[in-house]
Amino acid sequence: MIFSHFIWDFDGTLFNSYPLMAEDLAMALKSLLLPVPSEKAILEKLKATLKSAALVFANGDENLTQEILSKYAYYADKRNAKNIPLYPGAEDCLVKIVSQGGSNYIFTHRDKSAIKALESKNLSPLFAHCITKEHAFPRKPSADALNHIIDKYNIDKKRCCMIGDRPLDMECAKNADIAAIMFDPENFYPSYRADFRFGDFTTLTEYLV
Repeated sequence: MIFSHFIWDFDGTLFNSYPLMAEDLAMALKSLLLPVPSEKAILEKLKATLKSAALVFANGDENLTQEILSKYAYYADKRNAKNIPLYPGAEDCLVKIVSQGGSNYIFTHRDKSAIKALESKNLSPLFAHCITKEHAFPRKPSADALNHIIDKYNIDKKRCCMIGDRPLDMECAKNADIAAIMFDPENFYPSYRADFRFGDFTTLTEYLV
């Protein structure tokens, strides 16, 4: 393996959750009698952050943004975590990493629903450590959470990488001085320069694991 330690993002990386997030955000907008953009338009905004997407759809109104986020949380909480689909090949990749002596970790802005999603698919044993919203680390691109994992497990940074679907994840990796690997199956960021770039797990696993 090129790396021994793989720190994964959750949404849009291991789990193909953005279509469900877009659906929940659309329902939030509809419930507030706000215009509902196309799924593509919502997805494009969500790729930045959920809060920034809500701010755009609230036309910059901070109070309305909070209302949108509250409604979004209501619909998202109703969704069963086991219904969030993995990307094809993700589980095989995680299993292969562990079988070859490597370790998997997660750093996500998502709440404990990320843990529930892992548990629902019996993936929890494949992860040495998971950091979610509840741990209250500074948000990406701060490297505090990554450095916590690196220090806790005495990781050689040259053998460690962060895999995510957004420039935010890549900047986080760079701030921790570890390899930045872009997973971009929808080709949202074709011109962004990362250390490695993959569009599917088959290629990623063949090359990195």
